[in-house]
Amino acid sequence: MYSNPNEQLDITLSILRRDSPPNNLESIRLEYYVGAGGEAYIDSPDDPFIEVLDKLVNDGYVRRVSFVGEPSLYFITFEGRVFSQNGGYVRKFADDNAEREQVKSNAKLALLGAWVAAIAASAFFIWDFIKYGLDHNWF
Repeated sequence: MYSNPNEQLDITLSILRRDSPPNNLESIRLEYYVGAGGEAYIDSPDDPFIEVLDKLVNDGYVRRVSFVGEPSLYFITFEGRVFSQNGGYVRKFADDNAEREQVKSNAKLALLGAWVAAIAASAFFIWDFIKYGLDHNWF
């Protein structure tokens, strides 16, 4: 089984691209459905791959063709081929996480900078106040 859904999506795209041999039981099962042209035949609405393929269809990486009384056909789109070759969902997820961490890091640095600026401004104000008091013999 897969460690996360992104891997399942990537394996499905890879199989539809017809450039990756199956490497586990689930992908072998999907391979059984895939025709020579890369189209996937799914004839049962209860098939667990329907959810995976529907996600890929919604994201625009797979196209569904349905005829009355016939199983639905699923084809990878050009955008899906490019997305898959560029690392797919696993890479996108990793890139999104890295970007989120960078934003958090930048926010922490900005907060630290604001605190340093506030402390520096306070120190300057206190120094200016003391200097003014010394000039006017308040101390």
